[in-house]
Amino acid sequence: MHIKISHILYRYILPALLVCFLAFAGCKSKSVNTDTAVTDSTGETYTCPMHPEVIAHHPGNCPICGMALVKKENASRESSQIDLSTLLQPANSVALSSIPVTSMHHATGQLEVDALGRIEYDTRSLNVISARVSGRIEKLYVKYRFQEVHAGERIMDIYSPELLTGQQNLLFILKNDPDNNGLIHAAKQRLLLLGMTGNQLQQVMATGKALATVSVYSSHMGHIHEAGNMNAVSRPMNMPGMTDELSLKEGMYVEKGETVFQIYNM
Repeated sequence: MHIKISHILYRYILPALLVCFLAFAGCKSKSVNTDTAVTDSTGETYTCPMHPEVIAHHPGNCPICGMALVKKENASRESSQIDLSTLLQPANSVALSSIPVTSMHHATGQLEVDALGRIEYDTRSLNVISARVSGRIEKLYVKYRFQEVHAGERIMDIYSPELLTGQQNLLFILKNDPDNNGLIHAAKQRLLLLGMTGNQLQQVMATGKALATVSVYSSHMGHIHEAGNMNAVSRPMNMPGMTDELSLKEGMYVEKGETVFQIYNM
């Protein structure tokens, strides 16, 4: 009896159940296809986020999972916005993205860098004022280190026997041999080379008296850095309000060719 029932189950009942299942699946697939065949007046399409094969032309629910259908953008419109050469790039080396990019190019610009350092004087801006004659400093008009001076500014008055003798020789020639232009010109040039200015020379000739002290003017603009020997070691710059006096003082003697002042133009 048991063998007979099993035989009937496998021979009749199971095939019937299989036929029913296939018929139900066919009806379900047909209903999905039927949905895709429906078209609304707007021409919009809708699809299921979980089952993209489900496509409909009107809002509704997915016949498979029951989720609400979402509007699908026109594929032809999306593809028309992408360049063909971009689509043909290797997928393993190119990633499509909406991030803006730019290409590299050469340019010149200013770069600011914050760094620690030490300020030094530019030695190319160093100028010196040397003594053209030997003599004694009668008056100093610059007395402090880092004091600012300008070109043409009077910096000291000097008494020099050599300058005094040169002036007296010029006055002697002007008085006793005024027509000897050669000697007069030579006497003038000698005084100019010794440091006298043209105005000082005209003053001597106009008054007929030699200048006991001759003013020395700066030929450079900048700041007094040091006075005396060029080989002297420069001291570090003091903080504001702690200015040192120059080592050169009134009453000191200077020798011809000696560096009296060093001036840095900053």
